[in-house]
Amino acid sequence: MVRLFVILVLGCLPACYGGSWTNKAGHAVSGDLIELKGNQIAIQLSSGTVRNFPLAAFRADQQDRIKLACGQPDIPDGLRASHAFAKRQIKRAGLLKEQGQMNAEEYEKLCSEAKRVFRLSAGKKVPDAVADALCEQL
Repeated sequence: MVRLFVILVLGCLPACYGGSWTNKAGHAVSGDLIELKGNQIAIQLSSGTVRNFPLAAFRADQQDRIKLACGQPDIPDGLRASHAFAKRQIKRAGLLKEQGQMNAEEYEKLCSEAKRVFRLSAGKKVPDAVADALCEQL
């Protein structure tokens, strides 16, 4: 019964990304990335089996690809301060909106501006896909 529940729940989870990833031993693992949680990834293999792997088992470039595919790229050192600032701005705006001190239009405008300023600070320091994923984390 528990196994059936797990299968039903996992069947409802959206995959981050389908593809093939190479581990440090050079073996390819193919399937759908189901989840990246901390340093563990869950991949649904083509057989339907879900396997958990430590992220560290994959090559460094593959780890970056996995993190990006699941919308969790590492924040580069040069962008941490601007990312944290934008995150604080958005959080503050959310609190003001909850307290009725800011309407939805003002909230959206502030969030868009915080993301725009972050994208400007990212410039060409990171690929567009990484900057997009970092904006989604805000």
